[in-house]
Amino acid sequence: MASNVEIKARVADIDALERKVQALAGHEPCRLEQDDTFFCGSHGRLKLRVDGAGAGKLIFYQRQDAAAIKSSFFLLSQSNDPDGLRELLTQAYGAQGRVRKQRSQYRIGRCAIHLDRVAGLGNFVELEAELADDEPEEAARQAIAALMEQLSIRDDSLLDKAYVDLLEPSSRQNLTIALERPDQPEVMALIDELDAYQKPLYPVESHHGVDVAALLRPEVAFAVARDETGVAVGCGAVWCTAEYGELKRMFVRPQCRGRGAARSVLAFLERQAQARGCAAMTLETGIHQHEAIALYQRAGYDFCPPFGSYREDPYSVFMRKAF
Repeated sequence: MASNVEIKARVADIDALERKVQALAGHEPCRLEQDDTFFCGSHGRLKLRVDGAGAGKLIFYQRQDAAAIKSSFFLLSQSNDPDGLRELLTQAYGAQGRVRKQRSQYRIGRCAIHLDRVAGLGNFVELEAELADDEPEEAARQAIAALMEQLSIRDDSLLDKAYVDLLEPSSRQNLTIALERPDQPEVMALIDELDAYQKPLYPVESHHGVDVAALLRPEVAFAVARDETGVAVGCGAVWCTAEYGELKRMFVRPQCRGRGAARSVLAFLERQAQARGCAAMTLETGIHQHEAIALYQRAGYDFCPPFGSYREDPYSVFMRKAF
């Protein structure tokens, strides 16, 4: 497995830093457009990178989350069908998020310098020194440290996370989530989109979505997520009983996914259930909802037997989370 030593840091004035980097490098940058889709996994990070020309590259890497000089181990594989591969991996593992950036790439000695303008997040710099097979890390770490000093990159600007980990807090600031009526025309359109997506996937007897009239009942808390322009981009409900709250009608428009909207709606509904005295959350979802299942697992939900009036169904997955 290939390896390198690297840092990532936030940049306050990327134009000033680029002038300094260009003077040290003595060459023009390579300008790149990169679109990275991250997939769920437990052994490291897996992302599909598509460049401005449409070429794909699948990258798996393992790296410690530390705000310091750190080592990274990675494997690469080229793809001639990145769109098809993205869909396959999303269905198989679930997508964690998507990061789009403009990268200016330089080289100084053994170090690669990446100046990244990341959509929705801001500006960053990465320094990387690739290691030869079985090469000790010491010289590479010294090269990174020396370059940090030359470029005035302070330790307190270093990041311990990948860009995808920064997306949710950033995006959540642009979302407004509140209790609303489900019988508003644009909210009903969201529910219609959810039905149009799910109905072809399952037989009629395996559809358990409730209608708008049921969502208006007093024991139901219905939430709507709106973007910075006020447009409804997602929704969800919790049906509260004496024993638990049941999650219903969770949906985020496809073009708005990967930015933390679903997790924010889920957390909002969990707080509503707790406030109404529920001791746990439960849900039923379909076996083909891989992204949703991955989201619920990350949020602390475990698989459970059917609950309430549900019966065993080969198309259903049941999950529960105790508060």
